[in-house]
Amino acid sequence: MTEPADDVLDLFRALHGLHTAYYYSSHEPVANRAVVRLRQALEQVVGLAIVHVLDEMQSGLADPQVQQVGVSFLKAVVADSKGTTKNIIQRAGVEQVLVRSMTSHPCTENLLTEALAVLDELHGMAALLQALEHLRPSAPGTRAALQTLRITASKRWQEVEQCPPVPLTRVIIDALQAHPTETDLLILGMQLLGDLAALPELRVAFFQLNGWDWLLQVLESQPSKDSWEGLQLQQEGVRLIAQLCRGGASGEVHSRRVEAILEQVLQRSQNDGRVLYWGLWAVQQLHGFGSLLGTLRAHSNPDVVKQTLRSLSDLAWGQGDEAESAEAQHAMQVLQNVIEAMRSFAGDTEVLREAAFVLARTAAFATQHEGIAPLREAALVAASALIELLQAKGGDSGLLQSVLEAIGEFLEMSQGLQSVVRARICEGLSAASGSGAGTSLLSKVSAEHESNSRLQGVVMWVAGLSHGVAAIVTEMQCNQKSFSVQIAALRALTAIYSQQIDQEAQDANMVARTACIRVARDSGACAEGHKDYFTVIDHVISHYLLLFQ
Repeated sequence: MTEPADDVLDLFRALHGLHTAYYYSSHEPVANRAVVRLRQALEQVVGLAIVHVLDEMQSGLADPQVQQVGVSFLKAVVADSKGTTKNIIQRAGVEQVLVRSMTSHPCTENLLTEALAVLDELHGMAALLQALEHLRPSAPGTRAALQTLRITASKRWQEVEQCPPVPLTRVIIDALQAHPTETDLLILGMQLLGDLAALPELRVAFFQLNGWDWLLQVLESQPSKDSWEGLQLQQEGVRLIAQLCRGGASGEVHSRRVEAILEQVLQRSQNDGRVLYWGLWAVQQLHGFGSLLGTLRAHSNPDVVKQTLRSLSDLAWGQGDEAESAEAQHAMQVLQNVIEAMRSFAGDTEVLREAAFVLARTAAFATQHEGIAPLREAALVAASALIELLQAKGGDSGLLQSVLEAIGEFLEMSQGLQSVVRARICEGLSAASGSGAGTSLLSKVSAEHESNSRLQGVVMWVAGLSHGVAAIVTEMQCNQKSFSVQIAALRALTAIYSQQIDQEAQDANMVARTACIRVARDSGACAEGHKDYFTVIDHVISHYLLLFQ
């Protein structure tokens, strides 16, 4: 390989140095005057460089190496370029040379990918769609175009929103239909369509273009998932179905075929979390939450149960068009079925973790409708189940943290409500744990996992949400020699004071805040060598003082 000429490199280093100097001195008049005089010369240098590269590419059109080097050079010039450089490139006739290069080497994927990146920088998504249509006969060309299109869509989503949905969808489906046996292409196309299907207009276009027939035929013709590509195809196919079932794609027209595919895929992939997640979401979109409850009751496979619980925890209560009484009935059914699943999988930590979040989020919805007696009673049972889970799994720090996080979510969502369900949770957290006179459940968890800083942080957060600042100060007083407890408590206090969410009476606040400062200072001995401890103390004090200025 020929070494670069030293004199040429020296000139490039000088230009780089000038660029750096101008960047940092552009506010100086002398720098601006000097560069203004250089502007025309700089444009000529860039223009000549591009023209000479294009000449080389045109004279060596049959040589893929010449084309690759030329395209890489152009990509480097155009990357992050603004109007001036783009204008120079376009005046030089780059597009025509790139098209000739891609036409002459339709199977050289690296070359095609870099050429498409240049066209994208110059002309955006419209140019990529034209290129995808032009390269359709070539599998490498189609692959390069789809990859570049997906990257562009993720970076510049506003361009996707401005594209006419029918032509956009048609060119993608046509390209995929041209290569029915190229599994990697089908996967890439489904990934792209799954991204784009976030737009309702595109879901409508997919239906109008008979996209369902193509998609279902592809999935029906895949008899097994023995290969990695087969599994990926199922994952992306089910994800695309789930996105399309969000509305607008008229999935109900093909509901029988969709149901058959989902049933087959879910049966074959019971241990694949991604397939289960999107498959169950698609089932829910088609048939509502009742289908998830049926899956929860019918399956003994813990992986399926976990993913079903995950889907249930994502239900958006109170945001649909359903009547209040009907939604309350559904929430009650969810709570009852989840508690039953917890009993059936009492030894599976992952199932219990997911179940805790479903109970907490559904119970938070129930606090807004406690006038409906059956829902209120079901939510009270759920609250008791969460407290019992904390009591029964005291040795599992990971599960305890998840359950407390779920309870914390519930307490945040139900703040300010006069709720018997919230009261049941708060009473359970402060009730005697049986491990010693006057020791609350939260104190017991804190004491048994004293060195677990993450868990301590969650304990203090929940203590503050359930019983205010005074509960955190009590924990600090009882654990003055524990650095983990003190730092977690102080961070919780900082969050509470900065958000000013303390709901106690003003007099009680004064007492609690004064006590917390005193305890923090008295506990400093346990934090010797821990600078962040005193940093957090200063934050607490600063917020404390701000509240009373």
